[in-house]
Amino acid sequence: MQCSRLMYDGIKVSIRDEALVEKLRNNDLLKFNQHCYIPTAEVTSYTSKYGGLNFELFSSSRVTINGSLHKYYNNGNNHDDFSMQKLKYTLMRLSDEFGVDPNTARLNNLEFGVNINTSFSPNAFLNDLQSYKWQPFNMMSVKGKGYGKECFHFRQYGLKIYNKGLQYGLPKNTLRIEKKIITMCALKRGHLYLSDLTNPELWTHCKDELIELLDHTIINEPVNSKEFTKNEQRIYNAVINQSNWVNFTRDKKARYKKSFNQIISDYGTQNYRASILDLVTTKCDELLV
Repeated sequence: MQCSRLMYDGIKVSIRDEALVEKLRNNDLLKFNQHCYIPTAEVTSYTSKYGGLNFELFSSSRVTINGSLHKYYNNGNNHDDFSMQKLKYTLMRLSDEFGVDPNTARLNNLEFGVNINTSFSPNAFLNDLQSYKWQPFNMMSVKGKGYGKECFHFRQYGLKIYNKGLQYGLPKNTLRIEKKIITMCALKRGHLYLSDLTNPELWTHCKDELIELLDHTIINEPVNSKEFTKNEQRIYNAVINQSNWVNFTRDKKARYKKSFNQIISDYGTQNYRASILDLVTTKCDELLV
């Protein structure tokens, strides 16, 4: 099994710089649309798109840039490897083409994750996802062809898992596992700027965040249930039936999650959890170079 593509992708940054606003407005690569407040016809902002990035300029001398660094690097697609060296080149290119200083571009949102090529069907795995922190997964909207699940936690961050191979018509079983940071406090790293993305310590922290997401995710899989003891059958049935969860105390959730994971480890036929954890950990370490 192999996996590809780490780590950072979607970003949103904000910059307060009057000179940068003018520089961007006069950049030949950007064709801006003007937006007005209709009652007064006052211009409120200018927007433009380029290479997977969206630029918005405000009258308050503020610039926001959001989109995919990986698509910007590749001029549109994002299903190959995106290593630390490619990230550094991307930030230099952003500076050269648009005058954006990574040291002053403050991160407001961040998406990071990996694609992993699995020996099992991504769709079968997605169907067996039970919950994240005992919150059920919802269907995810995927552009084009695709299938995925997501779970958001208190509108601060979310876990997104989807069939990347299906989305891009890839020949391999390619599963995308991603964390979307909506409020930066959820990353527990203080104020961050684009330049911080090249810091190996942040890279390692994000790898740990992905692993922690998986640790809190309950994953079912085909099992040899005929070998269950009565107690194992009771616990298994209780966990896969979501209507039971409302009656679980915090202690019971912890005990049942541990017992359920052990049951899947003992009787499961796919080894989902161990395989995914190994793939995520290995690729994160490889692409740090």
